[in-house]
Amino acid sequence: MTVRLLLVSIRIELAMFLREPANVFFTLALPVLLVSINAGNTPWPALREAGLTTADGITPGLIVMVILTAGLMVLPETVAGYRERGVLRRLRVSPIRSWQVLAAQAGLQALVTVIGLVLLTGLAVVAFGARLPVLAPFVLALSTALAAVLGVGFLIAGRAPTTRSAQAIGAALYFPALFVSGAVIPEEGLPAAVRAINDWLPFSYLVDGLRAAWWHGEVDGTALGVGIATAAVCAAAATRLFRWS
Repeated sequence: MTVRLLLVSIRIELAMFLREPANVFFTLALPVLLVSINAGNTPWPALREAGLTTADGITPGLIVMVILTAGLMVLPETVAGYRERGVLRRLRVSPIRSWQVLAAQAGLQALVTVIGLVLLTGLAVVAFGARLPVLAPFVLALSTALAAVLGVGFLIAGRAPTTRSAQAIGAALYFPALFVSGAVIPEEGLPAAVRAINDWLPFSYLVDGLRAAWWHGEVDGTALGVGIATAAVCAAAATRLFRWS
């Protein structure tokens, strides 16, 4: 796939994404709404000690929320829908390869993540006094989180035979990831039993990685390793198991 064809594919996919109100609301609007509602609250003790605002505390997790919504819900549903309607089967007899189909979807979800990141960061910094994160550690943590979630999303998309099955599998991972990993409810507000589960969820490490980058300008080595391993294993499995019909 040439760069031009890839860009055209991403533009088409973006137009289709924006035509779905549910996609736009849950991926982009809802995280912004959550910042607006909660960022004015009193910072919890760990934030106060570090001189951070509540907006600093919740924004990294909500960025992960954008990635999770795009990667675990929108991407599998889109690809499975193409499979169910026979679009992928027709592409199979064309020069397009499976990795090229996935590349266009990856480009779309990366673009959506950037849009969500700009909206969330702009609101948190301008309206609620959050600090701008140190660029290099933050970009590294963001890229790792995006790659890990897309790897899982590709694995679902590669096997789910129908849109409904993709929605069911994605939701089974998405909602625990949101509410247990600390993406929506900060880890400090979760019961001890729930926090113990975090050690077994790769998504919680992604939140930790973005937090470390945003709060302290540091790279969380454990989060980086878990994210890279998740991305590599799931992407390899997705490529191998991808079905056209």
